[in-house]
Amino acid sequence: MRGDRPFPEHAESAHPLRIAVIGLRGIPDVQGGVESHVQELYQRMAEAGFDVSVHVREPFVAPNTPGVWRRIRLVSSWSPRRAGVEALTHTFVALLRAWWARTDVLHIHGIGPAILTPLARALGMRVVVTHHSRNYEHAKWGGFAKWLLRTGEDFAARFANKVICVAQNDADRLNHRYGAGTAVVIPNGVPRMAEPVATGVLSAAGLEPGRYILNVARIVPEKCQPDLIRAFAAVAPHGWKLALVGPSLHESAYSNEVARLAEATPGCVMLGGRRDAELATLYANAGFYALPSANEGLPITVLEALSFGLRCVVSDIPATREIALGEADYFQVGDVAALSQRISRLVTEIEAGPPKMPEKQLLSRLPPEYSWDIVTRRTGDLMREITGR
Repeated sequence: MRGDRPFPEHAESAHPLRIAVIGLRGIPDVQGGVESHVQELYQRMAEAGFDVSVHVREPFVAPNTPGVWRRIRLVSSWSPRRAGVEALTHTFVALLRAWWARTDVLHIHGIGPAILTPLARALGMRVVVTHHSRNYEHAKWGGFAKWLLRTGEDFAARFANKVICVAQNDADRLNHRYGAGTAVVIPNGVPRMAEPVATGVLSAAGLEPGRYILNVARIVPEKCQPDLIRAFAAVAPHGWKLALVGPSLHESAYSNEVARLAEATPGCVMLGGRRDAELATLYANAGFYALPSANEGLPITVLEALSFGLRCVVSDIPATREIALGEADYFQVGDVAALSQRISRLVTEIEAGPPKMPEKQLLSRLPPEYSWDIVTRRTGDLMREITGR
């Protein structure tokens, strides 16, 4: 789903629209759904002639990262590496730096950082907030943090010039509550992946092509990895493995539980964060993909799996319902027995026939708006609309 350039008529000018992007950990190649979204979107925006600055957090970006990446200026600032503190601290610093640089549009990613939307508007800035997920539903947050996240969502809806939702159900909810036109839907796109040539990652982990279940997600409670591990252990498919790919950004009781369960489950391997050719190779050679999450915005990893022609089994939540999967591919969140049944069924089907559905057959079930070029065009049009440019 690559298409033509998103803005073929948009020539670079002496005064391009200046956009500052804040609220994420960083790019390039920092694992996370928001980070992947920003990386895919803004390299295209910069190529189309927009003047883009992405504010990144020092702990997450390699020291040798250049100051300009694919025409995007990377503005690095210190932030404490502590869950619940780093995002708000860094967003505050980045907001002030963007204001001082006289940016035309401040693009805030996430409802947590969006709590600073009123400050940005008070400083005279035009603000767009992208709502990636209902983070206040994540189990890892306590009562105060959930209140802050809900307040961030409220402030985004009340004060931002426009809210972008990656999921239709969130846009509908905000428009119903705050008035029509508060939010628009611009979904995630199907990512552009590296070539799957790093076969060493398979042999190092003891993975046999076509005979492992893949899960790609950060090790955080809302991703529900223990449910997947327990379901896999209950089925114990002969010759199959379960590969968990994703970093644990902060050590916690949850990350320790996942590590303990994985170690105690024969055939379960934890591979940590992977990217580029290694990640593409893991997708390209998997038997199928599994996502047991309790909460998502619009899961980029499912789109990645579909782009490689993988079958998927996913939790039945509003975000995954927006992706056209078969009814038998869903299970209720937390229902380990149902997930075990789905795993057993897919293993049986795969062993009896071709390991994957044809890639074109799966991708054809995704609407054309999942093209990153269309996402880029719509986002650029929105930026120009709110600035009158």
